[in-house]
Amino acid sequence: MDGAKTQSALEYLSIYGTALLIIAAAASALYLLGVYSPQNNVIGTCSFSGAFGCSDLKLGSTGVLQFNLVNTGQYPVYVSGLGCNANKSVINIVRIAGPQNNSIYIPTGSSSTFTVQCYIGTNKFAANIGSAFTGYLILNYTDQYTRVKKTTFGNINTKVVSGAIIQTTFTTSTSTTI
Repeated sequence: MDGAKTQSALEYLSIYGTALLIIAAAASALYLLGVYSPQNNVIGTCSFSGAFGCSDLKLGSTGVLQFNLVNTGQYPVYVSGLGCNANKSVINIVRIAGPQNNSIYIPTGSSSTFTVQCYIGTNKFAANIGSAFTGYLILNYTDQYTRVKKTTFGNINTKVVSGAIIQTTFTTSTSTTI
């Protein structure tokens, strides 16, 4: 009788021990494949509070960010300055030399594509493909109705997806959505 209990206990321990070993091996394999690495799960996200949205983030290895800025507000805007920084520093904002009073006009419901150099403090961001970047887009603009100059901050979370993105001009296209 005592031998049957011992055999039952031994089978119990070996079955559950094998199951735990398989689970540990699977978790180790997933970890080695990078499934648990946060930078591999980063999707290009951008969010502004208020009158703007953005999409199509592409961050190059030299730290140049290309994105599509959408005017979701009630009034058309003139974008006059743009910056990208890991903190909310306004040191590296670049003035836009656009066709309308040194600004880019974006009607309500329209969008425009911009490129801007991202920084970490005062240093240009540069990293390998797959590296994560979390920071802020800083936008200087004037809405057409109030004519008051404003600054807004958007949160970005993206990763380097390509080699160099060439920063030629601030705007490459403007489109209107109906």
